Amino acid sequence: MKNKLKFSYKSFLIKIIRVVFLSYFAILIFLYFNQKNMIYYPNHPKEKNFFDCPYYKQNEKKIYKNTRFYERKGEKNNIIVFFHGNAGGMCDRKYIKELLEKTGNSIIMVEYYGYSDGPGIKPNISNILKDVKNIGEYLENKNYNKIYVMGRSIGTGPASYFSKNFKTDKLVLISPYSQLYKVARNKYPYIPVKLIFSENYNNEKYLENYENKLLIIHGEKDNIIPLKLGEELFNKINNKNKRFLKIKNGNHNDLFYKTEVNKEISEFLE
Repeated sequence: MKNKLKFSYKSFLIKIIRVVFLSYFAILIFLYFNQKNMIYYPNHPKEKNFFDCPYYKQNEKKIYKNTRFYERKGEKNNIIVFFHGNAGGMCDRKYIKELLEKTGNSIIMVEYYGYSDGPGIKPNISNILKDVKNIGEYLENKNYNKIYVMGRSIGTGPASYFSKNFKTDKLVLISPYSQLYKVARNKYPYIPVKLIFSENYNNEKYLENYENKLLIIHGEKDNIIPLKLGEELFNKINNKNKRFLKIKNGNHNDLFYKTEVNKEISEFLE
């Protein structure tokens, strides 16, 4: 009787382990094939289509090698290139556009591949970095004195990649990360994220040789990209011209409502 109970318990335990293993494996497969849907959140309503957005009437709507962007000439012969976050399109960044226009510089607001395109086109790191290269090539044919680059959230990846490959006199990173996979790992600590992550913007690698002026701004209470990842990036960049601004009680999506943040950005990009 005891042997039967022992065998029954062992068999039951093996079944439980098998179910747990298969469930875990199924989760890994799901995350691998759905990671792009979990990273990028473009919107596609007609009123926020790239060409129909009402907030950029004073900006030229341009396409260069399939990369779309809004451009506006400023009083100064410098230009700011802005890369937005993962949710919504550039049409949702009216407040940032207005802030950057007040600096008197020309501006380029880059729309990513897969954003404001229509529901059939999916964003991915390969095509977004192609957008970055296209903007860099476009600017090489211009005669701006200085090029300033700014990225927010996931957009700090494209911004850092731009700064690695093209002239960048000043760089502003809002709520950045050292590597994007670490953001996912922080959310899913029991998943081997690094092994299955295909969309890894590696900011610490992109900026390892960046020597010009750098301003990093991060909210103390950021619940999406933890402060520690912004600090990790800052500490890994060997740059004498870097500065880190920690915003007390700042979260991920409220930094541009902080007077301190807008003031720092405006003064840095003068």
